[in-house]
Parts: sequence; C-alpha cells; structure tokens
Amino acid sequence: MGSGKLEATGLNEGAGIGGGGKQKAGIITIESGVIHATGGNGGSGIGSGIDAEGGKITIKGGEVTVSGGIVM
Repeated sequence: MGSGKLEATGLNEGAGIGGGGKQKAGIITIESGVIHATGGNGGSGIGSGIDAEGGKITIKGGEVTVSGGIVM
C-alpha cells in the first residue's frame, strides 16, 4: 500500500472525489493509499454530484472509506 493520504469532502451537492453538483465523475482510479471521502449535501463520497451519472470508478487497492452526503 502506498503511503499517501487524502481526506476529501464535497460541497454544495458535490462528491467528495469526482463531480460537483449535477456533474458526473468522469474517470477516477485509486491504486493505493489511505482515502476518506464524504459527499456534500446529496453527493456521493466517490462518484457524481447529486442527480448525475457516476462515471468510471476503479479501486485497485488501498484503504478506502466512503460516505454519501445527507440530503437536507
């Protein structure tokens, strides 16, 4: 496992890692490291923002913890 660390939190309906509000994720690849991602209000932890397609997401390794944002 790589030694890198990333903590990401989405804002205003965006994903923690990926698309903003109503934007798809595109292509995301995680190969190693320690990743903690939390979606903004209604956004995914890793992927798209609220009301958008997910994109292509590949997780090959690492320690990945993800939670979606709560819709308020």
